[in-house]
Amino acid sequence: MKKSYINWNIQRLKTWKECYEYFLDNANNFSIIFQGDPNDFGDDGSLLNIGKKEYLSLHNIKTIKYNGMENSFLVIGELTDEAKALFYKYMSPSFTGGRPELWSFEFLSDDDVLMRIDDKNHCIFNLTDNELKIISSMGITIDNSYDEPMISLRNVSLSENDIDDHVKLKDISKLIVENLIDQIRKTNK
Repeated sequence: MKKSYINWNIQRLKTWKECYEYFLDNANNFSIIFQGDPNDFGDDGSLLNIGKKEYLSLHNIKTIKYNGMENSFLVIGELTDEAKALFYKYMSPSFTGGRPELWSFEFLSDDDVLMRIDDKNHCIFNLTDNELKIISSMGITIDNSYDEPMISLRNVSLSENDIDDHVKLKDISKLIVENLIDQIRKTNK
């Protein structure tokens, strides 16, 4: 059984690079969110669209509407060497304490979400007990855990009518807001 584990700031992790590489090596496909029209390969200057042109140029990808954010879509594809190189390029600033350039993506093994990055530096891991031991041995700090694994971004891309309250509750944005509310309450006591 897998559980979700969250680290709210990957830039603070001394062994983040090793952890990232572990998930990159164990994944075989990805999903990444971009804004705008998937047929527009232009750079609109948005910080949410860094790398958009390069990801849309990968072979054997597909795009689907992402209903988790207005005017957005997912690029879904196999984690080929070319795709891995793109992820590495855009995430490498975070290995030395800098801000990563990709806004939101996930690595999957088949349909199983292994790791997701949201808001550039929040990392969510779906781990078995054994995988948790491996990650912990790397010095990775877990800030919160949840009894159920997170859902894939792909599940949020269903039609509006197909998204039920259960799926909305599993959305990472809700988890982020809940954590911030808890932190504010603790500060105000």
